[in-house]
Amino acid sequence: MKNRVNRLAGIVSVILASAAAGAAFGGAWTTDKLTVAGDGFKFAVSPPDNWSARTGNPPRFKYQAVLMVWPRPRGVAVPLVTVDAKIKTARTPEKELDEILKNYSKTRPETSISDLKIKHGDYSCVGKSVGITGKFHQYLVFLDPGKEYHYWIVASMRVMQ
Repeated sequence: MKNRVNRLAGIVSVILASAAAGAAFGGAWTTDKLTVAGDGFKFAVSPPDNWSARTGNPPRFKYQAVLMVWPRPRGVAVPLVTVDAKIKTARTPEKELDEILKNYSKTRPETSISDLKIKHGDYSCVGKSVGITGKFHQYLVFLDPGKEYHYWIVASMRVMQ
């Protein structure tokens, strides 16, 4: 688990290091460095070896960027990493994430939720481990790029079981 959390934290760090103002979306799957841009943000993601990435809010995923192992091995649970810029509706990433998970737990009481110890030297962030035994496990990180920005950076790594 620690290795997976460190990889997710590394993805978040790449995103933060590249944050800036941006414009339009791309859309094709790529194994090269991927630039994601939207209303007031821009970041870059480099998929690891044997992974592909896509931008442009693919309808199937509804995220700014999706990274996945490709080609997908048969019969093996593989992670799906998503990165999103979510408009802020709470004062802190902790409150935002807690509200989302509180609503999720109401509809799925079998959900287990625990804290992840995530720290970044320059940004406020919070992480949770979320799962339903036999269905999925997900690491979720909310990061605040600063008070001047109207969105959170949200990175997630999910494995279906």
